[in-house]
Amino acid sequence: MFSRSFRILCMIFLVVLVSGVTTSCNLAPPPAQVKEPKKAKKVPIEKVKTIEAPTGWPQEIPLYPTADIESVVPEGAGFTLRLKTDDTAAQIFNWYYDMLEAQKWEMAGPTLDVARNIAIINGKLGDKTLFLEARTSEEQDGSTSLSLTAGLPQPVQ
Repeated sequence: MFSRSFRILCMIFLVVLVSGVTTSCNLAPPPAQVKEPKKAKKVPIEKVKTIEAPTGWPQEIPLYPTADIESVVPEGAGFTLRLKTDDTAAQIFNWYYDMLEAQKWEMAGPTLDVARNIAIINGKLGDKTLFLEARTSEEQDGSTSLSLTAGLPQPVQ
């Protein structure tokens, strides 16, 4: 009887030993699941509208891309454009300052008063002049009125 019990005990020991060895051979953790990279959402590209400048407007003076022209007023040897946009006076100031500086305009006392939502740039490039004034409305709509006055060169007489 001892021999039969001994054999059963040896068999159990052998089964436990074999299962332990096979389990210990797989000590490495299971491979990490590879996550698929998230696909970027397709965001529709907003096209920036191009504002048509009135005839005679100097090419050196860019028009603010998100503004709408409300009126064109003759001013001596030039004229004033009155525009309206939803952007702030600070955004307009920064855009014009960068654009004019890149074109080497001389700017006298550019002013940005964030507290009062006013931006002013007085610039000159050769014989052309520009006076810019932007004011963000404190009314409910919060739009900004932009006035661009371009002085054109006087014809030689």
